[in-house]
Amino acid sequence: MIPAYFRSLIGRFFYRSRTERDLEEELQSHINFRADALERSGLTRAEAERRARLDFGSPERFREECRESIAGNFIDTLMQDLRFSVRTLAKHPVFAAVAIVTLAIGIGMSTLMLSVVEDVLIRPLPYANSDRLYAIYARSDSTGQTRVNASGPDYLDFANKINPFPTSPNISRVLRLSGPESANQSG
Repeated sequence: MIPAYFRSLIGRFFYRSRTERDLEEELQSHINFRADALERSGLTRAEAERRARLDFGSPERFREECRESIAGNFIDTLMQDLRFSVRTLAKHPVFAAVAIVTLAIGIGMSTLMLSVVEDVLIRPLPYANSDRLYAIYARSDSTGQTRVNASGPDYLDFANKINPFPTSPNISRVLRLSGPESANQSG
């Protein structure tokens, strides 16, 4: 058995005229029931129908509330918005071209930035035990800076004084690239 939501969704798109006709009949039956009750209370039929319509309120509001409660309202609204957008863009082709190019550039730049962030920040470094790599900084009292990039000889001084860092061939290779004096020391 098909759940009520899916039956309502199918009816919304494939049997639209029948759904609208059922909605109109429902509206009219409510007005007629109210008019019958008012007629029994002593009003004429014409006056009872007029007062029933006034009591019931706007029929368009009732229709809109019913349409919103039927499944698929989001899809229907989306389709109306897309049709309106296409009509508006077709009337102004220069604006449409500028909007499309702007969207393309924005999407491309966002994709580029997310790719860079993933490669630089999210993906692990391509070294064995990359979670054990350290960044070493020095402090410069003469300039007042508390975080200055340390040089290769600074690293060797740190490694000789305290030995918390395991020796690694990756670090030795990096130090050899920094200058001839560090290459001789890191040997």
